[in-house]
Amino acid sequence: MPSQKLLKEVELLTSENEELKLQIDGILKEKGDTTLDKACRSVNDLPRISLSPVRNLVGHFGKVVGVAWSAQTGQLLSASQDGRLIVWDALKGLKTNVLSLSVNWTMCCAFSTSGRLICSGGLDNLVSVFNVDSQDHSRPYRELEQHSGYISCTKFWKEDRLISSSGDGSCVVWDLERGDPLQIFQAHKTDVLSVDVHAASNTVVSGSCSSNILLWDPRSKEPSLSFKGHALDVNAVQFLDDGLSFASGSDDSTCRLWDIRAGRELASFNKTADASGVTSIALSKSGRVIMAAYDDATIVGWDILKSS
Repeated sequence: MPSQKLLKEVELLTSENEELKLQIDGILKEKGDTTLDKACRSVNDLPRISLSPVRNLVGHFGKVVGVAWSAQTGQLLSASQDGRLIVWDALKGLKTNVLSLSVNWTMCCAFSTSGRLICSGGLDNLVSVFNVDSQDHSRPYRELEQHSGYISCTKFWKEDRLISSSGDGSCVVWDLERGDPLQIFQAHKTDVLSVDVHAASNTVVSGSCSSNILLWDPRSKEPSLSFKGHALDVNAVQFLDDGLSFASGSDDSTCRLWDIRAGRELASFNKTADASGVTSIALSKSGRVIMAAYDDATIVGWDILKSS
């Protein structure tokens, strides 16, 4: 049993820790004396654009639940609940690969950095990895088994490494050469719905059903920071290119921009008070625009600097 003296020391240190947290919160509030859109009043507005379809890619027979671009090859990957992954030459509107999955209920997909590997996950609790260059697609190159819940999101970290998030409340970093978990992040108390990785800064961000967003450093098993502001499920998270900020989208109908250095929200973007939830987001290359897809079948582009 711990001694009375030790218990008092622990109590004192806990009290000091809480006091430091309050001091830090006070400093952050004091420094947060403006908003992003006010600080950017002198920045010119972006011209309004009207979006129209460039290609209509026909090939799936079920709901399309995920798409991913390959920055290297310019190809598009789509995952559908018809149990197939399709790799497209999007500019020509042609299929270059069609891969059949063992289950129909897939939920996500991703391209590797080179575009050579693709992966998907769903209700079978497995991450399936395929080599696009292989002549035999009857079986995955790797089937990664660790999660005890559905796979909600997958992202490649490096060519030989990826991360997955799951309904079991965890994110797993995988070694593709061995097919084994390298690290498991487990601090969310509910389903993890979204995850993203910034390879250069070696940082991971994840969003969950509890409206909470956690930032992870792979050198630690505990989250580095927690970001609160959303009221409902966080369906999407994505880093800006510099790795110092990230964006999120939620069922509460808002997109939000967060700063890691300040540990706080920089801006919030909301269509209307009764708008439908945000299902996915994508950032422009410059990081100035957030494209958000909503449950009501609309897509909106937000100017980050102007909050409009």
